[in-house]
Amino acid sequence: MYVVDDHDFVRLQLIDLVDSTAGFVVVGSADDVTRAVTEIERLGPRVALVDGHIGEGDGLDVCRQLAVLAPDVACVIITAGVAVEWGPVEAAQAGAAALLLKQIKDFPLIATIARVAAGERLLNDYLVPKLPPESSGDAAASGVNL
Repeated sequence: MYVVDDHDFVRLQLIDLVDSTAGFVVVGSADDVTRAVTEIERLGPRVALVDGHIGEGDGLDVCRQLAVLAPDVACVIITAGVAVEWGPVEAAQAGAAALLLKQIKDFPLIATIARVAAGERLLNDYLVPKLPPESSGDAAASGVNL
């Protein structure tokens, strides 16, 4: 597992949470897109846990680059809120395996990481109602489980 978040406190909390879970090991972390992509490509973790907004870029940038440079790494985007300029469909198109909102009660982070590490591609069910009706078809056509 590799953690990408530009907020030190959040990044360290995510690392502690993941490392304290049996069967999970964090192999590295970064606070910017460029370093994250370079290290993820070199280290080859199964999953990259990526913040939706990272300083000069966003989680979509990381996922797009990893889809080309390290296609075996599954991207899980976590965000405090879906940005106006992108949502679940765009996350799926960028290659994200999952998209989670941080403020969901009983945040299913560990369960989502386990499912993605096992090869599932999904977007969090809590986001489905936010999709406009015409977007649902696009995601379904791309093979993403909503």
